[in-house]
Amino acid sequence: MPQLLLWFLFITFLTGAAVAAPGDEVSILLEFKNSLQIPSASSAVFQSWSTAVASPCNFTGVVCDSGNSVASIELSRLGIYGSIRFSSLCRLPSLSKLSLGANKLSGELTADLLKCSRLLHLDLASNTFFGEVPNLSLLTSLRVLNLSKNDFSGNFPWSSLANLTNLQSLSLGDNSFDQAPFPWRSPC
Repeated sequence: MPQLLLWFLFITFLTGAAVAAPGDEVSILLEFKNSLQIPSASSAVFQSWSTAVASPCNFTGVVCDSGNSVASIELSRLGIYGSIRFSSLCRLPSLSKLSLGANKLSGELTADLLKCSRLLHLDLASNTFFGEVPNLSLLTSLRVLNLSKNDFSGNFPWSSLANLTNLQSLSLGDNSFDQAPFPWRSPC
């Protein structure tokens, strides 16, 4: 029996299947908060975001799953601005909902977003993100994708949507994507 346990731990170590500890999640969220400029009208929302709080589950706008891991970040309509470092935020292993719509966030949507592989809901609408949208084909669990009312341009990666078989809602309007026909398959 001890050999089996050692073997399991060895395989877990090799595959990097370790889950972030609550302290790591607090650090990730505080790094995210520190990258933002928060207007005074929204500062009360972030008062709970502190190193004095042991669990990120107690942060306003954060919802955790049954294992006390961050599952949802809902910070829409706060007037916050800055850029999102997806390379950091997507280290949250259980993040399934990221709702940051109707703010003043900007920057490019980097390929680091693809590390948020458990996302079911992504709402970045009504911000000022720009540049091309990366291939989204690795976000296979995505059900809601709202990138409308930003400054995205270039070719939208339509072919990547073929892998998003769970997608129920797609909003891309009011961007400056290159004109291309919407890919669809004939029912015949």
